[in-house]
Amino acid sequence: MNAREIIISMVAMRWREGFCLPNYTPDKWWECDVFEVTKAGYVTEYEVKISRADFFADAKKEREVFPRGYGEPSVFEKKHDLLAAKSPRGPSRFFYVTPAGLLDPSEIPVWAGLIEVEAHTPELHCSRFREREITTAPRLHREKIADHVRQHALGVCYYRMHELLTRRAA
Repeated sequence: MNAREIIISMVAMRWREGFCLPNYTPDKWWECDVFEVTKAGYVTEYEVKISRADFFADAKKEREVFPRGYGEPSVFEKKHDLLAAKSPRGPSRFFYVTPAGLLDPSEIPVWAGLIEVEAHTPELHCSRFREREITTAPRLHREKIADHVRQHALGVCYYRMHELLTRRAA
């Protein structure tokens, strides 16, 4: 079980519920392993972690804030700080997705949920994995997706899905 397989499975199970695409970077945010927009217009981010080291490294994600003036010191912002502050720039809900038993629910931040996946044999399903929500992600804010973000995501959705399906067939 690797991250790519989990991402493919998650997109395959969610694409009918609104729209969902893999490895999408919304405006002024970080790349989302799985970016979902519900029919109601709320964004859910799913961050896939397949090792404990990967999970703990996630807390260090930061980036430089631009623009800044010439000669001014660099200013950095951390993704986890913005999620904890319930920033409307980020998703309405945030889930970690891991193989079953990788993390203890007590290790999950209060602003995140936990979904565990385990392999199963698909009979009539489009997924190779079974999902189980261990911890429900709280609603971080009630801001719906901005129109320009929605339009951009819809614009790249076809190309991302084509790329994903092409890689899956290979």
